[in-house]
Amino acid sequence: IFAIKPTAFTISALVGEIKAKKALSHNQMRPRIKNIILAQENFALIQQDYNVIESSLPDSPRFSQAATQMLVTGQRNRITFPKVGFSLEQEKDRGSQSKTNPNIRNYSISISSQAQFTSALNFLGRIMNNRRLVDINKISFIRNQEDQPSSQINISFSLDLPYWQEKK
Repeated sequence: IFAIKPTAFTISALVGEIKAKKALSHNQMRPRIKNIILAQENFALIQQDYNVIESSLPDSPRFSQAATQMLVTGQRNRITFPKVGFSLEQEKDRGSQSKTNPNIRNYSISISSQAQFTSALNFLGRIMNNRRLVDINKISFIRNQEDQPSSQINISFSLDLPYWQEKK
């Protein structure tokens, strides 16, 4: 009986200690679990919009995509661009994006063609309403003096397209 009594006390103390630790860990872990679940739900909501963000400010220049967007938008407005020029030089005077955030880089696209004035305006409207961010630097409309009766004008555009580039 003398040997059983201390063992029973020890067992009782250990059982009580285990129950106290379970209650304590349960009370501490429940808020942490709730926070993790909330974080996962918030991430899922943001992840749904990630494709929209990525198409607006891509993580690479995507030259071919930009050229295709310009050409297709031109075709929809009956404008053909025989030449599309790209410039990768970062001008320090231009580009407020690069001044506010060093991760935002941009490149220029220069396009020119002949088209009707209304087609050129429709083209600009579609470019400005495009999901991809575009900064229009220069617009030029020149009426051909030799061809008075024609409604064709010479147009040229210089556009900056920003993209996200992580600093390494």
